[in-house]
Amino acid sequence: MQIVLFIVVCLLIAGGWRAWRRSPLYSGRNTLKIGVVALSMVALIVGASVGLSSGPLRHSPAVAAGAVVLAIIVVSTAASVLLVRVTDPPAAPLPSSAGTLTTHRRRVTRWLGLAGAYLLANVLAALLVPAAWTWLPLLLGGIVLVACGPTLGALYMRARRVDLGMSAVIADPWIHWHYSPTEWASWVNIDRSRRRQRRLLAAPAETYLGAAGVYCNGEFTPWTLSGAFLVEARALQDPPARVQLTFQTYNGGSSRRVAMGMLIPSGRADDLEILQEKLRLTCPTATVRLLDLMPDGA
Repeated sequence: MQIVLFIVVCLLIAGGWRAWRRSPLYSGRNTLKIGVVALSMVALIVGASVGLSSGPLRHSPAVAAGAVVLAIIVVSTAASVLLVRVTDPPAAPLPSSAGTLTTHRRRVTRWLGLAGAYLLANVLAALLVPAAWTWLPLLLGGIVLVACGPTLGALYMRARRVDLGMSAVIADPWIHWHYSPTEWASWVNIDRSRRRQRRLLAAPAETYLGAAGVYCNGEFTPWTLSGAFLVEARALQDPPARVQLTFQTYNGGSSRRVAMGMLIPSGRADDLEILQEKLRLTCPTATVRLLDLMPDGA
């Protein structure tokens, strides 16, 4: 079992390093910061474990074990938050008059609520069950805390940055496309997935493109994050005329390319020149070809 766990951890570390090494945000300075955070986390956890196990709590093994678990949760959560701050770009500045959206943070907050309810249920169970079985709900709650605490902390930090980016793009876009009901209906009907059609019908019939990312089809996607970044943008002239954005994404030890289509509204093909110029400056590692694939005079 220990060997399997060690192999899984090594694969996750290798996958994370591969994703970071290929990210446009990679730099020696940021890599050094990541190393410092990781080593500090290990040192703090080891120091806390040794200190708690050899201090006054050593006479109460159960309390000492709980204190060690709590220390691991606090340190690993703080480290995960710091790693997100290091590996992701700074939050987009917002115009003074713009409000901050909470779309992505609300999704993480729901998970935080579920985790909190589960932990509360375990605490109540520990108070109600016979003393001989108290350890079981506490163990189950501790496992969830150790597994979910750092993850939810990092997800919340990333959701905050995405919300700020989305707010900035909508408040101050490079380009804003609004679709007529006829254009949007034809765009929705191209997709054969009923589930996706329902989602598109519920989404605003508009697209925003800005310095932090793109909001289209009801979703916001940043141009660059540590685990996902734009690798190609091209215009397709086969009906309907559209921009296809391709992102490279990393998830653990695997990676894949995800394509996203944006409908070009009638009479707005001239915006592609502006978009190409902006994207080449914002995403220098991406292949951006928005003009050479469009028909002359489009």
